[in-house]
Amino acid sequence: MFLKASEEELSESHTSSEVAKYRPRACQTCAKSKLRCEWPSEPGTNPCHRCAKSNTNCILPRTKTRKRRGPPKSVSRLEGKLDGIISLLSETQRNTNHQVAPSNGPETYTGSPAAGELRWQPRIGPVQGTLGRPEAGTASPVYHPSVSSHNTPYLATPHRTGQSSDQIQIVSGFEVTFEEADASLALYRSTFTPYFPFVPIPVTITANELYHTAPFLLRTILQVVVPHDLQAQRRVDRWFHEYIAQQIVVEKKRRLELLQSILVFLAWGDFQFYIEPQATALLQLAETLVIDLRLDRSPSILGAARLSFIPEVAQKIGKMRQETRTRDDMRAMLGLSYLQSVRTRNFVFTKYIRNCCDTLLAAGEHDTDQFLVSLIRMQQLLARVSDAIPNPDQDEHVAQAMDASVHMMMETTKRELDKLIQAQPPGLQTNVLLWTHYHGVTMRLYEPAIHMRPSSRSGDLQESSRRTDALAGCLQSVKDFFAAYARIPLELLGVMPLVATSYMSFAVVTASRILLLNDSDWTVSLARLTLDLAAACQTLSSRFEQADQVAQIAGRRRRFDNGVDESVLLCYSVKIKWIRQWYLAKVAAESRPSASSNTQPMEFDRISATDDSGSLPVQLDDDFWNALLTSTGPNAWGES
Repeated sequence: MFLKASEEELSESHTSSEVAKYRPRACQTCAKSKLRCEWPSEPGTNPCHRCAKSNTNCILPRTKTRKRRGPPKSVSRLEGKLDGIISLLSETQRNTNHQVAPSNGPETYTGSPAAGELRWQPRIGPVQGTLGRPEAGTASPVYHPSVSSHNTPYLATPHRTGQSSDQIQIVSGFEVTFEEADASLALYRSTFTPYFPFVPIPVTITANELYHTAPFLLRTILQVVVPHDLQAQRRVDRWFHEYIAQQIVVEKKRRLELLQSILVFLAWGDFQFYIEPQATALLQLAETLVIDLRLDRSPSILGAARLSFIPEVAQKIGKMRQETRTRDDMRAMLGLSYLQSVRTRNFVFTKYIRNCCDTLLAAGEHDTDQFLVSLIRMQQLLARVSDAIPNPDQDEHVAQAMDASVHMMMETTKRELDKLIQAQPPGLQTNVLLWTHYHGVTMRLYEPAIHMRPSSRSGDLQESSRRTDALAGCLQSVKDFFAAYARIPLELLGVMPLVATSYMSFAVVTASRILLLNDSDWTVSLARLTLDLAAACQTLSSRFEQADQVAQIAGRRRRFDNGVDESVLLCYSVKIKWIRQWYLAKVAAESRPSASSNTQPMEFDRISATDDSGSLPVQLDDDFWNALLTSTGPNAWGES
């Protein structure tokens, strides 16, 4: 009875083929004894040998319906995620490989597969409608700016004027022929690039080739090098800001050419002593380009995904290429970091920046790369001390004392700076900006001692000695800086980048503060014997005036757009003269016992410092004058 019932249930649950597949190994009796049945025939038809011998019922166990196994849910989810990632990578690859069809105009872009890539590729055959055509069948290097998936051809302004196909129009009324553009590029390489080596142009690249591959960069370089009047200068300034805003903010373009153009524009911008507020927006946009193009990190850094299997799988199936960084990418990123270190006290020196410096030195592509690395490493040494010493503008607590650790850090950093300068090759030792930068960094190294707590409040004689040594080092650095700045040739004063002017203004402010410092750790009368600020200002003012005459003869006078048609160098000369008069008045007022306060004579000097045109020098640069006239104010460099 039990055998028949089990057989019926088995036949109801499975087909005949499935019965053989899922037949039990033992009956219930043998299963309890952990034994396997020995059947004389098919299970279920006759009792097994053991049940037959013991005369017991041989009952087969109930056969359970078995479901077919599917894939695990976790594997299904991973497969779905991987399919989504692959589809996203495929779409990105299609967008990157999308080639822009050439228009009827003379300019097209040659897309590069990797974002932030800049390289030179051979091009066969002549370039139509340009000067300096290469012969047919010869290869000429072509300057290809980096592009990303956001790139489209440059369509902002016409590239050629209506009068001639051999002219480049920067703005309306400001045109340059290709012969003049080639001469301007040669001047840019020989005179401008050695003092700001972050955007070099190879000597093999002609203006025509740069015109077709990086037109905006070419126009930016030309507006810096080629002389033009004040009206054209105003139009160029407006055109540059409008184009940058349209490309980056509105159209969300991300190209290395835009970053390089911003660096060139800022390096030789018509700023006052301190970099002005309109440059802050350009610096922020440049930082946006660096972040979005991923130039501030190593190509191998993929965030949290670097620890998963996704990058390896995507590369093996050909859906993702390994990012690369060209040397032009590295120079542009380092250039932005350098300008930011001049604008603020913050300078983050990462391991990737160190690797970029080592790569540029090992390649030796340009002679100026050695100077570039030296500038970055000097800023890195300075950042080490700036991070250890709190900024008096931001620290709400009492000013820090000159303890042993701070003094030791200053001295060790000074030794490393000296070692770095001594290791420079002989050809770089003649670079005038190297020495002004070295003395400027040394000033910034010792300048925090001015704002530190006097020893009269701490009662530590050793602390007093250390602070006095730091103040003396700062004073000597200021003196050496003025001497190095006076050695700059007159024809080069007009082409010095923003950094040289910023350090010059910082030296003037620091000198005035340290020579007017009334402190128990400092003897101001001896300091004034060491540095004659009035004589130094007279020398600077005279040299700026002479350099303005040289620039006028050469036709390269640049003017400030401040409501008065005044050249940049002549404006510097007038400001330095006013500073000299102000300093002499302050020193004379200290020697008179009847002087009531410093505020009233200072305000009187501000009002009386009016030139023949009715303009006030103090109105030209508020940050600089506030730092100068407030001798006990916050850190001078933090204002810049």
